[in-house]
Amino acid sequence: MRLCGRDAWLSTAGDAGAMPEHRIIVYPPTATGGRRVRFGDRILGTAYSLHELTGFLQNAGLTGWNELDVIESDFVEWHEGGPEVWS
Repeated sequence: MRLCGRDAWLSTAGDAGAMPEHRIIVYPPTATGGRRVRFGDRILGTAYSLHELTGFLQNAGLTGWNELDVIESDFVEWHEGGPEVWS
């Protein structure tokens, strides 16, 4: 199955409902603020805002993504708070 749109390249799943090949993990806020971001097996850095997180993902190859895409994507796992929590 070939996926289309913003999540297309994240999955090579053969069946609908299969887990994507790469997940985006946004870890809990640190004591000093910001959230570590992992994409697959790579740490992209520590983001201090949704805007900065979106930039990390664009630099990692998700060039068409905007902040709304990050908020709505099922490939993003938010730990201990959603996109509004940064400290």
